[in-house]
Amino acid sequence: MITEIENLEEQSFPASEMQKMFWITSEFQPENRTYNISSVFNIKGKLNIEALKKSLNAIIQRHSNLRTYFLSDNNTLAQIIKSHIEYEIEEIDNNEKSEKQNIAELINSLINKKINLKEAPLFKTVCIRISEKEFILIFVIHHIIFDLESKKIFAAELTSLYSHFCNSNIKPHFLKTNEIQYSQFAINQNETIKKNGYKQMIEYW
Repeated sequence: MITEIENLEEQSFPASEMQKMFWITSEFQPENRTYNISSVFNIKGKLNIEALKKSLNAIIQRHSNLRTYFLSDNNTLAQIIKSHIEYEIEEIDNNEKSEKQNIAELINSLINKKINLKEAPLFKTVCIRISEKEFILIFVIHHIIFDLESKKIFAAELTSLYSHFCNSNIKPHFLKTNEIQYSQFAINQNETIKKNGYKQMIEYW
């Protein structure tokens, strides 16, 4: 049985069937990195790290899945949503290191790091400084809270918000109100299964 955590900082909701599958895979195949979704960008020119940080924190507050982690109790998986996360970007200054790391090897090691599903946030942002005017920006996020549609929304919002925080005269025009969170979908799905079993879901797909 899943109940709401009596903590204003966190709330508990049932996990969806897909999330349960990801969780099981993570538990029984801890070395599997198949569900790490990564994006790597080579940026040439000025990068405003502070504006990027503000943008990411704004997106995290808009989307509860980015504040989610998972716990299993008596074989029941719950998604726990934190009310707030102060997100930090990991910065690596490869330009100042006495022995510069091979960039390809560094990127590969970062995108293949295990993501702990029991600790929010389930994603990592790393900025590698190559020189004064060149950076590698890496995003790694677990598929349990993210999919291709999420990736499109994330990219659009990040672009809009970054422009805004770099120049307050530029407004984030195309951000729509985020009315439905994934936790609500999971609740609806679990209620459907309780009422009708898997029959209705199978017929739908």
